[in-house]
Amino acid sequence: MNKHIFSQIRQLGSFLLLFLFATSCSQDETPFDDGRLPEGKHPLTLTAGVEAMETRATTENAWDGSEKIALKVESDENIYAYTADNAGKLTSDSPYFWQTTDAITVSAWHFGDNTIHETVDAWEVPEDQSELGDGYQQADFIYAPPTQITYGSEARLTFYHQLAKVVVNIVSEDVTVTDDAVTSVTLQNVATTGTFSTASLTDGKYGTWTPVSDQQTTIIPRRVTAVSGAVATFEALVIPQTVAAGTKLFGLSLNGADNFAYAVPDASAVEWATGKSYIYTLTVKNETVTTLSLKVSSWKD
Repeated sequence: MNKHIFSQIRQLGSFLLLFLFATSCSQDETPFDDGRLPEGKHPLTLTAGVEAMETRATTENAWDGSEKIALKVESDENIYAYTADNAGKLTSDSPYFWQTTDAITVSAWHFGDNTIHETVDAWEVPEDQSELGDGYQQADFIYAPPTQITYGSEARLTFYHQLAKVVVNIVSEDVTVTDDAVTSVTLQNVATTGTFSTASLTDGKYGTWTPVSDQQTTIIPRRVTAVSGAVATFEALVIPQTVAAGTKLFGLSLNGADNFAYAVPDASAVEWATGKSYIYTLTVKNETVTTLSLKVSSWKD
């Protein structure tokens, strides 16, 4: 009889220990009565997409799985370093941990040099963005505007391109002007540095630029596969800016010689706006540019 009672006491003790352990674990995971959460228990997890992709981010609207993302929580003075995988999932070795169950406001950014920048106050695009190097990718800058995230939700940030893209298509009306004949295209007298502000976001997506006008220089675009109907296509990322009337803007070299320089007409200025793609078509005949046309489109087009 005594042995039976002793066995029941042991079983009761085991059940009590299990109950206390379960209660302790539950308390570690659930909010306190005032909404506070246990410290270091609930990391912020989220995914990210790039404008027009919604799925190397970036210039081509896709993640390559190694982009470094700087993340800012409005109520926190720290900048948190995250990395995006191919699916856009953001992870961190030192993530932000939820402090309470209250909603938070988060913004984030990525620069093409793939380092964590503490601020987004200024940026400089490389002058050499040719296909011979990584200048085009390193020029990139995308920004996810402040987004409210609720505790326990499937959080997602959307990044928007904060530069402008210039595309130049060379179309030939002369059989002698082939792809091999097009040596290079340059963008001349443009600012490569600018200060950036998120104080007033256009459409809630795009910041405001102030180009550094005394640092105008020449950008060498990268050569890409020619679009249909063109013998050559070039593209570059530029600081959004206004190019004054009369400015010598494009240089075209055919067969190694500088054949053409396009100046902005005196009656108008050229404005490159944030998040837009500016597609110029230069038609060449007898090694002379006969016409120049412009199409403004979204970044993806």
